Amino acid sequence: MKTGIFFIAAIIAAAVTLGGCTGKANAGSQAKADAASGATASTSKYSPGEMTNYNGIPLQSVNSFRENSIKGVQQIDPSKYTLKVKGLVTKKLSLGYADITNLPPVKKLVTIYCVEGWSVNVLWEGVTVKSILQKSGVPGKPKTLILRAADGYSTSLPLHEVLGKDMILAYKANGLELPAKLGFPLILVAEDKWGYKWARWITELELSDNTNYKGY
Repeated sequence: MKTGIFFIAAIIAAAVTLGGCTGKANAGSQAKADAASGATASTSKYSPGEMTNYNGIPLQSVNSFRENSIKGVQQIDPSKYTLKVKGLVTKKLSLGYADITNLPPVKKLVTIYCVEGWSVNVLWEGVTVKSILQKSGVPGKPKTLILRAADGYSTSLPLHEVLGKDMILAYKANGLELPAKLGFPLILVAEDKWGYKWARWITELELSDNTNYKGY
């Protein structure tokens, strides 16, 4: 009996660690749930130069995030960084950090809600996944985008959702260079998805027909 209880507890703990947060472009029902449960916004101090509002909408500090990665914060040298694009593409790519930041930037205000009871409203800036894939060329109709990270983590999303939501690979948060804790140089802003889909320290994008790929 004790073994069964321990097994269930382990599953719950894993869900909180890997899938504890959801990204919502619109607070909606989650905000109501937070209000009902008494969950409140973080009061972490802002970093120097960090934006505190965007078009009159309050932003929460990048210091508000809790660290729950699988191998701790990764430290990546941008001068040595490469984003690889492979799989069902016309041309494989190896893009440096400057190659990515020189593409047309996109800003998105997206709040992450966590089942642990915290949320962070952040202005993300980066490039759309679509703009990266256009450089590589996408023949046919691949179904899945697989993302791999510097810490060995990987995950996947239906490609039609990534493109339909114009998801971005962010390199800035609240006007600041993306902190290492949040995934420098790139984090996927996976709107409406659990936190474990927000891949950080991304090093590889792969287009695939494998709809069963689950990742880490």
